[in-house]
Amino acid sequence: MLPTIMRIILSLIFLIQIKVSLAQNASLDLLIGTWRFEKKVDFDKINENKKSELVNTTFCPIETENGTEYPDRIFKANNEYEFYYSKQESRTGFFEIKKNKIICWRLAFKEPNYVLKVPIEVDTEKMEYYLKRKLVTKKEDGNYYFSKPVEFNIKSITKDRIEFGKNEKYSVWKKIR
Repeated sequence: MLPTIMRIILSLIFLIQIKVSLAQNASLDLLIGTWRFEKKVDFDKINENKKSELVNTTFCPIETENGTEYPDRIFKANNEYEFYYSKQESRTGFFEIKKNKIICWRLAFKEPNYVLKVPIEVDTEKMEYYLKRKLVTKKEDGNYYFSKPVEFNIKSITKDRIEFGKNEKYSVWKKIR
């Protein structure tokens, strides 16, 4: 009797893991592309003001080419990302999807590629400072990434629209490529 119950429980656990894996793959397929900020929604502010669903930003914005004060978010099929602000500034790294979150590991320093003899300028003093304070870690690919990743909660995702955030406060992004 007990072995039958254990088989059923193990089968259910296995099916749930498959379902979660398939959902993450579907989210990854929908996520691939270039996304541009459209608007912020804050239902608490809407209910207070009854004016607009657009919310003013309260941070000191970085100037962007797209004029939204938010970088275009480019997610690639090989799990790399780029947050493109302008020709002079962009941030890169790799991402993963776990538990309805996009976790972005930002590249801090690239390891010089001695095999291809490509010199990459690395500020060793700055790298040592970050390593000493455990602000960066070296990953399997040989590059250094900031120790604390940036996480985005996925509220909903379709082929041309994604919402990051929680129920009452979230941002809407549209796919441009």
